[in-house]
Amino acid sequence: MSGAARSAAKRWKVAAEARYLPLRARFDRSLAGVVQRRISEAEVTNKAMILAALALLLFIPALVSLVAILPLGGNGSVAAGFARRLGLTPQATADVQKLFGTKQTVRGSTTVLGAVFTTFLAYGWPAELRRGYEFIWQLPNQGRRQIWRPLLWLVAFIGVVGISAAIGASTSGASRIIVYTLVMVPLLCLWSWWSVHLLLGGRISWQALIPTAIITGCCLGAFRGFTLVYLSRQITSNFDKYGPIGVVFALLSWMIWFAVVLLGAPLVGEIVYQRRQRDADGAETEQSSETEQPSGTGAAETGSDQTSSAMSSRDP
Repeated sequence: MSGAARSAAKRWKVAAEARYLPLRARFDRSLAGVVQRRISEAEVTNKAMILAALALLLFIPALVSLVAILPLGGNGSVAAGFARRLGLTPQATADVQKLFGTKQTVRGSTTVLGAVFTTFLAYGWPAELRRGYEFIWQLPNQGRRQIWRPLLWLVAFIGVVGISAAIGASTSGASRIIVYTLVMVPLLCLWSWWSVHLLLGGRISWQALIPTAIITGCCLGAFRGFTLVYLSRQITSNFDKYGPIGVVFALLSWMIWFAVVLLGAPLVGEIVYQRRQRDADGAETEQSSETEQPSGTGAAETGSDQTSSAMSSRDP
């Protein structure tokens, strides 16, 4: 490369950097830039994978335990009913059912140790979610006296899932969309508002959690629509490629996305609240400075008048 070409390339690089750096600085100051930086700092993806793994480890032992009591493999089984309420197609429902045998097949495998292990994992999932929320709001870890909060959250979560499944089973078509938008999305917002306040031990005020409640509830509602489109097709495709283990892969990927919503939406809500607080504080500071400025100007004018009168009184 000749010297002229190298000089031209260098000038082009300098000009490109001169244009890129202001754009990058503007993006970093924007809401999207702050969200991107906070997601990286909070390691939302890694925490979501941990939550998904805990959920899967909870999901499988719980269903295996239920197999000993309820027929999860038949057409009228709990698994089939839950899959239909989740919005799965008949083919995807049949693929999920193949993960489980009859209660005679697995009754002998259910032990007290297995039940204790399932209960431990049931607590570990909301406990890990609580640690994620504490990291987002930069709060210290709570003591053992607050152990009841994750358990209460888990009970409420199961109730919300049941209500969502009931709405999906009792409605269809356009009526389902209308009922879900008018009933389920507000319910998800209220549940998100209460659940984050509960897991944080009441250390963040209700007012500060309003953006988190709205954003999380709307994201969970959108995720429900995503589930209807994505999950059935993914389960069927993975089962055709990999067999029953492919269903586990599909459920695990779905749980990762669900955990991303549970962590990412509150993170965005916290950022929105902090930016609104800074804007409000800046507006109050500017208003107070504008209020003080006229009084200072008046005092200066008064002092000037007094000086002029004093000078005139000394003139002969």
